[in-house]
Amino acid sequence: MRRAQHLLESTDRTTRQIHLEVGYRDHGTFAALFTRHFGVRPTDYRAGLRRGTSLSVITRQSPSLGRNGYGGLDQWKGR
Repeated sequence: MRRAQHLLESTDRTTRQIHLEVGYRDHGTFAALFTRHFGVRPTDYRAGLRRGTSLSVITRQSPSLGRNGYGGLDQWKGR
């Protein structure tokens, strides 16, 4: 999932291209696992990056976010 996160941050590849590159044959499975891991869908993650929005704002409704221990985008990038 960290590789997918990196590709979303650093490339313009679609999530469909990324799921194949990181080894998932099924896009739905990839999207569900990314969402479970990060608390936000891959497309929303990238949209937040492009807007410069902290993803903690986008994911406030996600109860899994707290359990996974991920905060906003700055925390994900190690800032």
